[in-house]
Amino acid sequence: MLNLLWRGLATYMQRNRKRYLFGCCSLTSQDQALGVATSRLLERDGCNHPAVWARPLPGFACDGGSGGAARGSTPRIPPLFRSYLALGARVISDPAIDREFGTIDFLVSLDVEELDPHQYRFFFR
Repeated sequence: MLNLLWRGLATYMQRNRKRYLFGCCSLTSQDQALGVATSRLLERDGCNHPAVWARPLPGFACDGGSGGAARGSTPRIPPLFRSYLALGARVISDPAIDREFGTIDFLVSLDVEELDPHQYRFFFR
């Protein structure tokens, strides 16, 4: 199912001559400590963009406070988020809490010119 989504996005990007795809990848949680722990995991795993970075507006940043994230446990990255990362997307923001949708969001960016040639051929037929 995700492959159909990617092919649809690739078709749109190709028709409109777009190079970058960006948007939010979300955790279905309001646990700010989980957001901070996930951010640390993504940084440790080299998922952050080396030059582009955004910070949430005041009141939306995860402060890591007294949330319920278990100490020592490794956060789980949701499947759609993992698929973006597997394609080469880079995280370009600190986690932001979205109280309206009940999520913690990370802004990500994908440069299609940096896709692996096999992946590029698969999505951009």
